[in-house]
Amino acid sequence: EPAGLATSRTDLTPKDLARVIAITRPTKDFSKPEQFEPMQGGAGTSRKDPNKDAFSQSSANITFEEEGTFKLGNALFRKNWVSSPSSTQASDGLGPLFNERACQNCHLKDGRGRPPEGDSGTTSMFLRLARQASTDEERAALAARKVLNFPDPVYG
Repeated sequence: EPAGLATSRTDLTPKDLARVIAITRPTKDFSKPEQFEPMQGGAGTSRKDPNKDAFSQSSANITFEEEGTFKLGNALFRKNWVSSPSSTQASDGLGPLFNERACQNCHLKDGRGRPPEGDSGTTSMFLRLARQASTDEERAALAARKVLNFPDPVYG
């Protein structure tokens, strides 16, 4: 079965398309790494310790100046924000709907959100609200996998 949207690529030769499909096909064996897993980020793959903070590491190929930008972004990721408008201008920016005040609170250790375990609650879960396709063009786009959904303009 073809992997995701790769089959709709018209910019690749048949040989390159076959390579992309082979590389992006979902695994069927979780007992060992996939052939292309060790350096998923290419030259940007971090070579620092693969520990619990692996997603907090900068890319291996960034400059000293870029490392400063990375650290600034990481600080913003961990910062607690407040709804806008507010009495503080340095920390406002949250819209009307949010799960947590800091990105880090949902993206534990800078990773993906996760389903709740036991009674832990749904702090890092994200629910995308969308509307159904309402025109023939929208239904065709869904069927062709050109779009994944149609966001509800009220909820985002």
